[in-house]
Amino acid sequence: MLTVQHFLFNILSINSILSSLPSTLSRREAELILAQAMGATREWIIAHPEAELNEDQHTRFDMMIAQMSRGMPLPYVLGEWEFFGLAFKVNPHVLIPRPETELLIETAIRYQPFAICDVGTGSGIIAITLATKLNDAEIFATDISEEALKVSKENAQRHGVADRIKFIHGDLLEGVDKVNMICANLPYIPTQELETLEVIRHEPRLALDGGDDGLRIIERLLDAARDHLLPHGVILAEIAANEGEAALSLAKNYFPTAESEVKKDLAGLDRLLVVSS
Repeated sequence: MLTVQHFLFNILSINSILSSLPSTLSRREAELILAQAMGATREWIIAHPEAELNEDQHTRFDMMIAQMSRGMPLPYVLGEWEFFGLAFKVNPHVLIPRPETELLIETAIRYQPFAICDVGTGSGIIAITLATKLNDAEIFATDISEEALKVSKENAQRHGVADRIKFIHGDLLEGVDKVNMICANLPYIPTQELETLEVIRHEPRLALDGGDDGLRIIERLLDAARDHLLPHGVILAEIAANEGEAALSLAKNYFPTAESEVKKDLAGLDRLLVVSS
């Protein structure tokens, strides 16, 4: 058997032969892969460098390194990723959670909504996180992808909120009652730009392609929201950093009497469209 310390040393020294890796394997990535292979936490790996790997763990480790060598993103290799302090199952049917979406969660919590719809739920990070933070809220989660809904339902079970969320297979707000908050992290990358990005190689096009200007699906949501948003309701929609002005224009077109603004993320970039009707 080989120890954790031995494996970490060798992972970091064999980078040169993993020529197809998209970037150098960092110490943190090495620790996360080892932890997953051993069914442990990264903290445990760090605290137990003398621990030994058995044959099955060695095999799992080799398989994950092979996946990374083919360019698979680390979250998909691990099969889960953290968001807002919670671990979520992820696979190539859903987007990898990103920290920018935490702005939407923080904003939603401040409103204390009682009826929420998470449109395009994907892995369920928005609906599930809000269910853990807003104990009395009624929550709907929709997605056009049945495979994505399977993942979100598993995540809801994992976090003990499956009975709090009504999952709906449908386009945007189909099958949803009236709510006082609509949350969405919908596709917002322009089609032409998407073709130049690495993300399209591994993450689902259905969750990325926002049409010719990146805002086609968000515009459809704003249009549909007029029939589903209760008086004094709020829409929170994540957008690309260069879409703030155009998103505000759309919001004012569909909700001319509402207060609309774009909030910036921690990097100072436009990130969240907020429409308060």
